[in-house]
This record gives sequence, structure tokens and C-alpha cells, in this order.
Amino acid sequence: MILFHGPTHARDSPRFPNIKPTNSIYALLSMEQPKYATILSNKQDLEKHFDLIATYSLEPYYPGTKIPNLPLTYYPLNILSMEAVLQDPRPFSKKSGYKTGITQVNSKLN
Repeated sequence: MILFHGPTHARDSPRFPNIKPTNSIYALLSMEQPKYATILSNKQDLEKHFDLIATYSLEPYYPGTKIPNLPLTYYPLNILSMEAVLQDPRPFSKKSGYKTGITQVNSKLN
């Protein structure tokens, strides 16, 4: 697997080798929105160059393409301790909604 990080904030799209190595997988990693990583907006170019995309999207395919999406998340360790990252998640019934008054999320959208 050859991993490319999506350029951000109006930087040029990466240049790719003319010949893709045999049996290689080209994967694009970006935790940004298409607004900041414009390479993510060019869906035709994405489908031309990448076999896999890894983003924060929870969709099985990158939206608007047929490219498998690997959902990622990250934990900023300058804000969270490693212990907080590794603890079991709280059930929805015990979540406080961060003092918003909302304690449960309705999984069905109207």
C-alpha cells in the first residue's frame, strides 16, 4: 500500500508516478473537508488514481464515488489523556450531551 496524504489549504494536488507498481494499492488519507483539501472535490481524479480513501466519513464508499472509504478518527493527545482514549465508551443513556440538555440521539432521520 502506498499512502498519500491529501494536500490542504489550496496547495497543488500531488503528482503521481506514470507507472503504478504491480499489486500496489494507492490510498489517500485526509481528515479534512473538501473545502480545505480540494483534491477531495475532484471525484473523477480520485477514481482515476486511488483504490482506497481514508477519511472521517463513516460511509463505506467515499461520497459520490465507488472508492472504498476507511473511516478514521483521531484523538488529540494534547487534549485527551491516553487513559481517556482507551476507556470503554459510555452508553447513550449515560451521556450528558455536554450540558446541552440533549441526552440521547435519535438514530432515525425523518
